[in-house]
Amino acid sequence: MKTTSTTHTKEYKVFVVDDNQLFLKSIVRNLKDKLHCQVQGFLSAEDCLKNLGEKPALIVSDFYLDSGNREKMNGDSFLNALKHVHSHVPVVMYSGQHNMDLAIKTLKLGANDFVAKDEHGFEKITQTSQHILQFIKRQYKERIERKNRIGVSALIGILIVTTFAVSQIRPDYLPVFFISAIVGGILFSVINIFSAEIRRKFHFYH
Repeated sequence: MKTTSTTHTKEYKVFVVDDNQLFLKSIVRNLKDKLHCQVQGFLSAEDCLKNLGEKPALIVSDFYLDSGNREKMNGDSFLNALKHVHSHVPVVMYSGQHNMDLAIKTLKLGANDFVAKDEHGFEKITQTSQHILQFIKRQYKERIERKNRIGVSALIGILIVTTFAVSQIRPDYLPVFFISAIVGGILFSVINIFSAEIRRKFHFYH
């Protein structure tokens, strides 16, 4: 059952999974306040998996999710399931058990980090989530900048080749061609800026 959801329209969405409803609500509220992004909470790994079509940028989950129901997925089964459907989604796993073996196990299964749920649990989970989201944003910005550089280089190359062709075939068209090229370059830049902004607003980690 989906338990809680924000109404914000921020660019990134975080899923939180915990079978303790009180802790779930607390961590959802804390992440929403500190990260300023959409946060949805789920009482089970199964419900979280059903909603992966909403493309979360990050999943934050308790490891032990089967209290009161041994048929429910725990963190290990959850991570294995994620590998098969959305292996690219980063996961922060936490637990009230301060167990180094458990931490190593979750990392080997594909979790990006493991956090001990102690008196500083909220703070550590928030900081870890924030660092991962910042890394995702940097990666996305670098991809956009790289695409922009490639686009500009291609445009310059086309302009050089076309200018040479026009100068050979119809040199009297060069002034008109240059004006058209300048206008086209400006339009290309404006469209590129706006499309990048639109992609940024609606982007989720892929």
